[in-house]
Amino acid sequence: MNWAIFAIFAYLAIVIDRGLTVLFPDTAAAPSMTLVLMVYLAMSAPPWKVMWSALALGLLVDLSRKITLVDGPAAAVLIGPNALGYVIGAYLVLQVRAMLFRHSLLSLLALVVAGGMLAQLVTVFLLSVRGLSIVPGEAVAQWSAIGEVGTRFVQVIYSAVLALPAGWLLMRIEPLWQFAGGKTGGLPQSQRRAPSRR
Repeated sequence: MNWAIFAIFAYLAIVIDRGLTVLFPDTAAAPSMTLVLMVYLAMSAPPWKVMWSALALGLLVDLSRKITLVDGPAAAVLIGPNALGYVIGAYLVLQVRAMLFRHSLLSLLALVVAGGMLAQLVTVFLLSVRGLSIVPGEAVAQWSAIGEVGTRFVQVIYSAVLALPAGWLLMRIEPLWQFAGGKTGGLPQSQRRAPSRR
């Protein structure tokens, strides 16, 4: 996988996410291009590169979003919840990608929902545990795990809709990514014909 291309698209995904929050009244439910990019890479890249790229994207999400605290700073950056959530979500996609047509927008859409929801559940769980373990006065303001899961479910659905045009573009420029062991013509490695010798 071309890490320079990854860095460019990771930056663009974060910028797009920041822009999308302006269009949605509830910014927590805004679609996530970063999530779409994570799932796309998990569908196509070698496994160890999938995990590192998912960790990097999750860290970028953590660094770009702030949590409002009660009786504490106006906002705080929490590093870890989205990073771990993205890694676990990517792992799920790795486990099921062999059973789906990887070069398919419908597969991307389905995996954005499945992998994205798992990633968000892990994130909410970690934020809830942190809220229970910190000292009084630093609890997350008006934190409701059930409400947060509902909001993030909406975000995942919006992200799945975003995955259709974004996935189409990513699949058109797939050669730029240079996925090692990637797909050629949609056929598994074992079914590809060797070049004829004449």
